[in-house]
Amino acid sequence: MDSRIPITELSSLTRKSRPTIYKYLSLYQEKDYGSVPYAFVTLFKMMDDRLVSKKEILDYIEKAFPSSPRAGKMGEAIRYIEDHASSIDFDALLHYLKGGNPHE
Repeated sequence: MDSRIPITELSSLTRKSRPTIYKYLSLYQEKDYGSVPYAFVTLFKMMDDRLVSKKEILDYIEKAFPSSPRAGKMGEAIRYIEDHASSIDFDALLHYLKGGNPHE
């Protein structure tokens, strides 16, 4: 696989740890696709294809990993929910989705 997107960046974009990315990559390289989440198999296949641009890969990440920092407002909302799952204040979440600060 090429190195257009370093593992550290993939980790940040997919919100998976570097050890998890390395594990998925190792399983993918062993062709054990059933042990790798589908979104990562597709991502790694795209990264293997030199005809697929970095922009196309980043666009895929944005769609396939909705909690990615590239996913815009929806990604921010998903990250907020993930980060506050045990104590979600739905009024604050609704306020946030409407553009406010959830901690006001």
